Amino acid sequence: MKEGNKTKKQLIDELAELRKQINKLESNHKKVEKKLKAASDEWRTTFDSASELIMLLDSKMKIIKANLATVKFLNMPFNEIIGKTCFKLFHGTDKPPDICPLVKSQKTKQYEKAELYLPEKDIWIFVSTDPIFDDKGNLTKTVHIMKDITKRKRLEEILKKEQQELKLIIDSSPIIVFYKDKEGKFVRINETFAKALKMPEEEFVGKTVFDLYSAKIAQGMTDDDQEVLKSRRPKLNIIEQYESASGIRWVQTDKIPIYDNNGNPVGLIGFAQDITERKQAEERIIRLSRLYSVLSKVNEAIVRIRESEKLFHEACRIIVEDGMFRMAWIGVVDPDTLLVKPMAIYGHEDGYLKEKHVSADESIPEGRGPTGTAIRSGGYYICNDIENDPIMLPWRDEALKRGYRSSAAFALKTRGRIIGTINVYSSEAYFFQEEEEE
Repeated sequence: MKEGNKTKKQLIDELAELRKQINKLESNHKKVEKKLKAASDEWRTTFDSASELIMLLDSKMKIIKANLATVKFLNMPFNEIIGKTCFKLFHGTDKPPDICPLVKSQKTKQYEKAELYLPEKDIWIFVSTDPIFDDKGNLTKTVHIMKDITKRKRLEEILKKEQQELKLIIDSSPIIVFYKDKEGKFVRINETFAKALKMPEEEFVGKTVFDLYSAKIAQGMTDDDQEVLKSRRPKLNIIEQYESASGIRWVQTDKIPIYDNNGNPVGLIGFAQDITERKQAEERIIRLSRLYSVLSKVNEAIVRIRESEKLFHEACRIIVEDGMFRMAWIGVVDPDTLLVKPMAIYGHEDGYLKEKHVSADESIPEGRGPTGTAIRSGGYYICNDIENDPIMLPWRDEALKRGYRSSAAFALKTRGRIIGTINVYSSEAYFFQEEEEE
C-alpha cells in the first residue's frame, strides 16, 4: 500500500506508536539527565569534601574552578575567587614566586611540586601542579592542589632542633662516638673523633677502619665488630690502640649492636674513651717496678760477689732477666787507647759489639756515642730513638737489626774513678723516662 493511500486509522496508529517512542526517548533522556546530575553532584561532593585546596586554572593562571576548601581557606565568596590569579590570592603579589611549581609546569609540561611558606598566614603548604593539554598538545588548563603541611614542618623543625642538640651534646663529649653499618662502614661520627684524626666528619662516611689505620690495628677492630654483630651482644671494655694525628693512642671501647624493626643487627654504635695517660702511668709503674727489682738484686750481687768479672756478668743477667731488657753489657775503658772493651754481655747481642768498636775518644764518631759520652761526662746518656738519633749513626743499622729501639749508658765508677759504663738496650722506643734516668 502506498504512503498516500493509508487509511485514517493507520495514520492514527502510527502517530500513537511515534508518541510512545517519543515518550520513551523523553523518559530515557530524563534518566540520563538524572544520572548525569547524580554524577555531577557526586563529583562536586567529592570535590568539596577534599581537605586539600583543589583548583582548575587556565593557561594564564586564573582560577576557573575551586573547591569548598579553597573558599574556606581564602575566606572569600566563590564568585570573587573565579577569574583571579592564584598568586594574587595566595601570595598577594602580581607575579608567581620564583619557586612556584606552576611556572615550572608550564615550562616542562610535566607534573611539578614544591613546599612553600605563606608568611601572612604563618603556614607551610605542599603545592602540586598537573598540566592538561588539548588535542594539539597545547597547555590549556592546570590542576592545582595545595595541602597544609604546617604540622609536619613544625615536627620536622622540632626533630631537627633535637638532632642538633643531641649532636651538640655528643660533639661536646671527650669520648669518641661512632656508628657503623654491618659492613663496617662509618655512618656517623662525633667531632671528638674527627679532631683526633684531623679529618672532616663527612670524610669518614663510607670509610672503614682499613682506610684509617694500619692493617694490624684495623683487623683487630674488625674482629671485635664481627663478634658483636654475630653474638648480638655488646662487647665492653675493649683495650685497644689507634693511630691518631698525634700518634698512637690507647682507648677503652664499648661496642653495642643496633637492630632494625625485625630484630636483625644492622650495625653498631661505639664509645671509645682515651686512656693513654692511664696506660702510660701503668707502664711507668711496671717499668719502675722492674728497675727497682734490678737495683735491689744488683746491690745484693755486689755484697755477695767479690770478683769483678763474675759481678759484671751477674749484673748484666739481672738487667736482662729481671729488667726484661733486650741486651746489656759492661765495658771497661782502656786509659791508653780509650777503646771500651766489653767485659760482660747478656741477652740478644748476636755479634753487635764485634761489628763496630766503641770508644771514649771524642775525636772519632765511635767515641761520640752514648758510651763515650757517659764516660766523658761521668754521668749517663739516654738514646730514646735509636732509629733517628744522629749520635747512633755508626751503630744504627746493626742495632735496628737486633731489635734495639732505645738505649742508655751509665758511667761505672770505682773509688771515685770512672772505669767504664753499664749499657742497657730496650726493644721499646722512648723506654727511658725521667723516673728511669733517676
